[in-house]
Amino acid sequence: MKIKMTFLIFLFPFLCFSSNSNDSIRENTFDFNGEKITEILKIYFLDDKNFNNNKQLFQTIGNTFPINSHVIHIKKIKDKTIFEAKYTIGDYGLRVFPKNSSAKKDKNHLIIAGDSMVFGEGCQDNETITAHLSKNLPDYEVLNLGHRGGGPHNTLALFENYPIEKLINQKKGIFMYDFFTQYMFERVIGSKNYVAWDRGQSPYYDLNNNGELERYGNFNDRFFTSLIYKFINSWPWLNKLLPILPRINEHHINIITKVFVKMKKAYLSKFPDGKFFVIINNSSVFNPENSIQILKNNLIKSGIEIIELPFIPLLNETYNFKDGHFNGRGQKLQADAISHHILLN
Repeated sequence: MKIKMTFLIFLFPFLCFSSNSNDSIRENTFDFNGEKITEILKIYFLDDKNFNNNKQLFQTIGNTFPINSHVIHIKKIKDKTIFEAKYTIGDYGLRVFPKNSSAKKDKNHLIIAGDSMVFGEGCQDNETITAHLSKNLPDYEVLNLGHRGGGPHNTLALFENYPIEKLINQKKGIFMYDFFTQYMFERVIGSKNYVAWDRGQSPYYDLNNNGELERYGNFNDRFFTSLIYKFINSWPWLNKLLPILPRINEHHINIITKVFVKMKKAYLSKFPDGKFFVIINNSSVFNPENSIQILKNNLIKSGIEIIELPFIPLLNETYNFKDGHFNGRGQKLQADAISHHILLN
């Protein structure tokens, strides 16, 4: 049951890009453990001139909500609402949140990147990790680079292709990537399960013949591998027979390491006075322990500082919605742990 519930967290709807410039309502219904799960996304465009920009953003960094939009996100199990939240989306499909009005004018920046946990799936704008960080750390201007259903590869593509430095005024500050160890290994390499979740639309990075990281389009451009994965996913019995493809190995961990190395370089090129950290987040039901240790060793050898947060079970109803995403309390707990680290250092 725990494994199935954890899987539900990451079976997100791919409804983030509209095929036209009109407001839209999207609904996705599927069965989970004998129950009907329904997700509804109501997307309201604040600026209908962004169609081409949205399309380019989608092709460059993967699934995003439209630029300058409001989104109502509702998730239900049968007729019981798990959450109903409103998202404010700004430049580059990034989540916007209320800023701390008492924050100091002369301050540093704090950029935190990650997936739906950083984005704040199911949480109101003022409940996200970045909203809490802004309250906890008035000396910092905070920017949310959370990418629903994403991973470090999406964030790297954002840094490589868009001038995000224009969104934040302070050249000095901190960047943190919140890496969830349970499933982000699979996301970066485009596993069979991730192709099902992402539809092969995220950036595809791999090592070239010289062992250097290079982008090869999106996962769908890895034609035969993605085609095979999609075929397996289309047959329940075959998918059950082959639940995990491929098995994580050192080559994959080297890809992840070099994604972070390149991300650090891209960040420092925009913010030369900044500090770069990777958060190793072990809040999960199952972890590939050996892979985590190898990754940690690789990051340290590559000159990347790591932070490990306290364990928070993803199925704890005090801190999570029933789909496993952090609720407002879980977001605050994470923000408090990060704030504590920053203030101590």
